[in-house]
Amino acid sequence: MWRPAPALAIAIGACAVVLAAAVLVARERGRARERLPQVTGAIAIDGLDEPVEVQRDAGRVAHVLARSRRDAWRALGFVHAQDRLGQMLWLRAVALGRTAEWIGEDGLPSDRFARTVGFA
Repeated sequence: MWRPAPALAIAIGACAVVLAAAVLVARERGRARERLPQVTGAIAIDGLDEPVEVQRDAGRVAHVLARSRRDAWRALGFVHAQDRLGQMLWLRAVALGRTAEWIGEDGLPSDRFARTVGFA
């Protein structure tokens, strides 16, 4: 029975590992791209009276163009949620006294304080 030389077996195994790693990296890059907020094209937002335009400059700073203040504020809130969702969720956890859920025991002192003061 034919058996490959040990060096050939090691080379084949190394190629398989590299190929599997490349597939995993490509898949994760695709998933990461899917998690980014949509910053081009049209998005329907409930509660707007008129269409609103959001333009982003080279630094990704959003400029909201709306016909009414109400629509501008709603669109600005949507843009903030797109750009700063993690920060908004963290600050909500701080106010509710739930940071220990995110960072473990290190968050307990601030959680006790927030719950004692009653921020939420």
